[in-house]
Amino acid sequence: MTKIACQAFFDGLMKTDLKHYTVKRKLASIRFFIGVSELPDPWKHSKLFARYINGKLKEKPALQKQAKPLKLADVRLANKVLNIDTLLGLRDAVLINVALDTLFRAANILAIEVKHIDWQANTIFAPRSKTDQTGEGHYGYLSDETATLLQKWLDVTNVKDGFVFRKLSPKQTVQKEPMQYQALLKRYEAVGMALGTDGKFTCHRLFLNKTQKTRIANENCYYP
Repeated sequence: MTKIACQAFFDGLMKTDLKHYTVKRKLASIRFFIGVSELPDPWKHSKLFARYINGKLKEKPALQKQAKPLKLADVRLANKVLNIDTLLGLRDAVLINVALDTLFRAANILAIEVKHIDWQANTIFAPRSKTDQTGEGHYGYLSDETATLLQKWLDVTNVKDGFVFRKLSPKQTVQKEPMQYQALLKRYEAVGMALGTDGKFTCHRLFLNKTQKTRIANENCYYP
């Protein structure tokens, strides 16, 4: 009965639009509860069943769609396209410039506070990170252009302390609360649409900052 139920569940999943790894995670959850319930695991007790599952699962594409990477040319174009005379446009410009310069993930960007900014050294300190196992934190670089935009944002919004990137009301008034993760992703999507692209920018630390890109370009080297 367990094998019949698992196959029926799997066949149902295969008829949906769920991706390869999503189906695998759901199957892993089922196997976990089978183990907890001390029921016979059909994956272990039936080679034919295991082969059936693995064979059918290959019909689901395993390659996950990657978001569009943020590049120097995108940021330069965005700085021209975005209306930085509005709070929304200015915040968007600061967000993508900070992302490119610091190489911070989205969570790090949203956690930036005024006290983390060193204007003399042109750096931002991230007190915690997904990959920071020791909890020592790390620093991100700011170009002069980005520092100017960031200072303008703080001046216009009159943010003296606390979180740098705040919520904006529908009437574009600055709130005390910081931006939320999903709101940041939506702003990246909006910037992509403003640039005429159909992809979404990411905020993972996989970009070269402006100084690195300029240096590599001057050396006539190729970079992605």
